[in-house]
Amino acid sequence: MEGEMATQLGLELRAERKRLSDQCSLILGRLMQGMVTNDELSRISRKYTGRISDLRKRGHDIRCVKQNRATGLSYYCLFIEGAYWHGGRSWTA
Repeated sequence: MEGEMATQLGLELRAERKRLSDQCSLILGRLMQGMVTNDELSRISRKYTGRISDLRKRGHDIRCVKQNRATGLSYYCLFIEGAYWHGGRSWTA
């Protein structure tokens, strides 16, 4: 059952990516693969925080899960139904 749910969620996320701007789509696609840093997101879009905001407004649960204030590095994850999404699998947060 978990495999079927993961497959369905993956299909829904792929369909959602088709409706988004190019940058939002790239960011969502990267988040679907697992945790991503702000450094990597800034290579997709200089205004990645705005794109994350756009995705959140569309209902995507994107969270900054870790910050290193000394280096400025932040880590973002996609959550679905309260569970961390990673490469087609989810784990409860």
